[in-house]
Amino acid sequence: MTRIGNGCFLMAYAHIAHDCIVGNNIVMANTAGIAGEVVVHDKAFISAAVTVHQFCRIGRNSMIGLSAKVVQDALPFCITDGNPGRARGLNLVGLKRNGFTREDIAALKEAYRMLYSRVPLDQALAAMREMGSAPVAEVAEFIAGSKRGFAHPTR
Repeated sequence: MTRIGNGCFLMAYAHIAHDCIVGNNIVMANTAGIAGEVVVHDKAFISAAVTVHQFCRIGRNSMIGLSAKVVQDALPFCITDGNPGRARGLNLVGLKRNGFTREDIAALKEAYRMLYSRVPLDQALAAMREMGSAPVAEVAEFIAGSKRGFAHPTR
């Protein structure tokens, strides 16, 4: 069964396949499509002509750029763009519009830098969990729960 949350804005020809879970306040622009068993977390923005592979997850407050091909999980609070979709940085406009504090944004920037440094992933996740920031802990748990991997910028 596909479930769609409240306050979503699905534009012309947006496609949501079978067994998807779409959170609240999602925007899906024209011709965006998500395959079966995709999970889209609250307040995600999926731009026009985006395709999302089956079993992927789109994180909370993330933005998927125009015509991106998403084949791995898109991190919460980040912009994912390209073909294949890769994390390109934090969704700063979305974070500010949704009331994230300067402290939260600074912590997310530090976590993003750590995540894409040469520190092994398990060490980066442990350090992220110890930062004391709820959004950073959410990113760490999202990554830990990934089955398809997540969209690294260069990997």
